[in-house]
Amino acid sequence: MRNLITLALVLTTTLAIGCGDKQGNGSGAGKAAGAAASKVSYDEVDGLVAVAKSSDDFLDILMACGSLEIEFASNTSGGKLAEDKTYVEHCRIAPEKARAKLAIAQSNPAEDKMSTHCISSSMNLEELVAAGVRADEMKQLMTQVNAACGI
Repeated sequence: MRNLITLALVLTTTLAIGCGDKQGNGSGAGKAAGAAASKVSYDEVDGLVAVAKSSDDFLDILMACGSLEIEFASNTSGGKLAEDKTYVEHCRIAPEKARAKLAIAQSNPAEDKMSTHCISSSMNLEELVAAGVRADEMKQLMTQVNAACGI
């Protein structure tokens, strides 16, 4: 059921973002979207990141960020929240740093102990590196995760 809800949220977010300003109305829409992006509150997301321990907790973060994207898309006439630097910091970087910290702390290759967060952390960090999102920092963190997890 939770996977179905997640899928519905992702599809809704994709459709909502895809239905932005297609008129090509110039930079006015972009400026309005930028101003609206600066007013987005990340308090809920930050709270969820601070206490995240399980895969379900990280799914809750994803859902909260998706809700922000949907709300943003429905209240602006252009721009994508997912491209905003503050959004990336709160919804992509912070959760992955938290997951990496858990993966490292819960793993010990000498004891053949691997955290349940290892694979997803490594893959998500690899995606951030490929996207150029703080590539050097994320690559270094991915190296630490992979070493701790024995990957």
